[in-house]
Amino acid sequence: MSDPATNEQVEVTTLDAIFSDEAPTLIKIDVEGFETAVINGGARTLADPRLRAVVAELNGSGATYGHNDAVIRHRLESLGFECVQYLPFERRIIDKETFEPGNVVFVRDKEWVADRLRQAAPFRCRGVQV
Repeated sequence: MSDPATNEQVEVTTLDAIFSDEAPTLIKIDVEGFETAVINGGARTLADPRLRAVVAELNGSGATYGHNDAVIRHRLESLGFECVQYLPFERRIIDKETFEPGNVVFVRDKEWVADRLRQAAPFRCRGVQV
């Protein structure tokens, strides 16, 4: 694949090739407009119930390549994911009332994710306890 900004050749693979023997618990997709290609190359991985959450950078940059964030959202929802809002300082998720561009959190099992957030060890980030 060629990067139009630099015209450099970069090696690519698919989610399904990376996770051929196992499924992750969480995937973060941030590929500057190529999210649709990642989703298309991860049908088996995304359908695996062991995948509990997907964080996707959906900011309209896919439009440059003819893709639409609403299609990605619909595809993830059709696989059983729900769009939620993550409240990091409260360590919880809530139903998302409106869709806003940016890092969008999709979860398949809200209760499992909520329990995992409650049980996770606290940590400090820039002097703030999280």
